[in-house]
Order: sequence, then structure tokens, then C-alpha cells
Amino acid sequence: MQSIVSNSSRDWIGFFLPCFYTKISSISAENGNYDTALWFLEKSSAIFQASVPLSSDIFIQIYEDMAQIYIKKQDIVKTLESYEKVLKLQLERLPSNHLKLALTYSAIAELLVLEKDMTKR
Repeated sequence: MQSIVSNSSRDWIGFFLPCFYTKISSISAENGNYDTALWFLEKSSAIFQASVPLSSDIFIQIYEDMAQIYIKKQDIVKTLESYEKVLKLQLERLPSNHLKLALTYSAIAELLVLEKDMTKR
């Protein structure tokens, strides 16, 4: 009986706690607390990694959220890194003609153009 309770607790921590962290991250980002938002997303990701396969859609959402925060922080390099992680996971999970792939490619292209423009200045 004791092991069932312990497994149940781990399941709760492995799923609900990172979901809670992700929600706190969203609220923090809405309030302009970008570093706090990123910290909670990183914590959420670390907990999920212990309990969910890395190819899970959860990580796609976490990396997309990180990219949106990095955009608000005007950190193009980190935004690109996040979108590249999104793209890698999407390529593993989605058919090659999926709309989400097109949107991710478009976001990366826009960032590369922006990065190129910024280096010209």
C-alpha cells in the first residue's frame, strides 16, 4: 500500500507541479516579469523531463512559450534557439505538410532577417 501512495505522489509532482509552474510563468510574463517567467518554464521543463518523453508535445509548448518571452526581451539569439528546439520536435512528430511546421519555419525566417538587419547597424 505504501508504494502505491508514493507512486501517486510522484505522478502528481511529475505532471501537476510543472503545469502549475507553467501557469505561474504565463502570469509572470503577462506582468512583464520575463526572467521569473523563464525560470518557471525551465523548472517545469526539468520536472517534465524526468517523467515525460522529450518528444512530447508538452516540450513544444514550453519552448514556444520561451521563444515568446525571449522575443519580448528582444533576445533574438535565445528566441532562435527556442524555435529551433520547437522545429526539431515538430519534425519528429508532425507530417511534413503540417501548418504548425510552416508557422515555425516562418517565425525562424523572420528572426533570421531581423538578426541580419541588426548586424548591419
